[in-house]
Amino acid sequence: MVGDGRVEISLGREFGALTLGVASDEEARCGINPVKRARLIKAGAHAITGDFCDAEAILDWLDECIALA
Repeated sequence: MVGDGRVEISLGREFGALTLGVASDEEARCGINPVKRARLIKAGAHAITGDFCDAEAILDWLDECIALA
């Protein structure tokens, strides 16, 4: 489950999904917003990203999670 809100992350966790929180810094137009990051971590996000610019790293993380499952 990919989401930018605590509801998506919480529901994903509740149903056993792997969750990726998107904590975009909309003012800087790149990077991670620390307030959003904290909110998504509190909701239970397995990982956090600010954007999808490094899609390869996100896919590598997903591959690692699948390999461990």
